[in-house]
Amino acid sequence: MGDRENRRAPRTGARRVEVGGQELWLLAERAAWWPLESTLLVSDLHLGRPPTDDPYLTDPTIAAAADLSRLGELLDQLGARRLWILGDLRHSSASGLGAADEVLAVWLAARGELEIHMVRGNQDEAAGDPSDAPGLHIHAPGRPEGPLTLHHYPPEPGDPGVSPAGWVAGHLHPAATFGGPRDAPRAPAFLVEGRGLVLPAFGSGTHAHPVRRRPDQHLFPIRNGIVERPIDLERHATSGRSNPGR
Repeated sequence: MGDRENRRAPRTGARRVEVGGQELWLLAERAAWWPLESTLLVSDLHLGRPPTDDPYLTDPTIAAAADLSRLGELLDQLGARRLWILGDLRHSSASGLGAADEVLAVWLAARGELEIHMVRGNQDEAAGDPSDAPGLHIHAPGRPEGPLTLHHYPPEPGDPGVSPAGWVAGHLHPAATFGGPRDAPRAPAFLVEGRGLVLPAFGSGTHAHPVRRRPDQHLFPIRNGIVERPIDLERHATSGRSNPGR
């Protein structure tokens, strides 16, 4: 792929960044596209959790099917050869986890041509590996993939096993806030932190959380189907770096 073609946005509203010397495209669908590797990166689907805080309002099985359908459509449209899920594929305490696992097994079986990998997150550790997950390759976090390492928890500087080139992670469900502290609406966002990238949560049953202010951080909010220009967190007061465990 020539350099000019490589820099062409793969989706409307996408924004290009460089992580560890690798070109990644931040997609408004809350995923990142790695064109050199024909790989889609997503995190935090939390299958089994309904997309509201009231489990009686929405069937979590329908929510899981809808999220996997969204993911499948995105993979098809990009022509991806590989999918990496950076943890929290399933929600351990969800009452609909068993039914969601059945939906997941059917979805995986229909994706036999796709190479699918996952690094375990905190919810995956709590739930245990799914008993029926055809074609899903499961790894410990800190998995090397080319010059990058793939995590669930964003690593701290100096953590062992982190590529000096760069890393990609999830877990934080980053949010950008707009307005005053009481009424500030939140938008899911990508977080670029030093040599790393934190993905927004992909699942419809997740919540986005503000992140702490650090000099090496920039947020890329997603609003109206567009990944917006970055926000320098040094100029915006935010709450502490979240650890949602959700």
